[in-house]
Amino acid sequence: VDQTQESAFSTDDDTTAMVKNENCFECTICLEIAKEPVVTTCGHLFCWACIYQWLSQPRETLLCPVCKSGIN
Repeated sequence: VDQTQESAFSTDDDTTAMVKNENCFECTICLEIAKEPVVTTCGHLFCWACIYQWLSQPRETLLCPVCKSGIN
């Protein structure tokens, strides 16, 4: 194997990190990788704990923290 072929198959730490996080999504409340991800009917993704805390706050209607559409 020559050096050209070797370098084509080698990966650096940044590339490996990107591949590992490719299937991870960010919670739009805490801005971390979503833990126990939940998707609302309007399509926004949150950690279960974050959206639960958000929806537990006293208010007349339950609204998505991103687009303010109603959540059942």
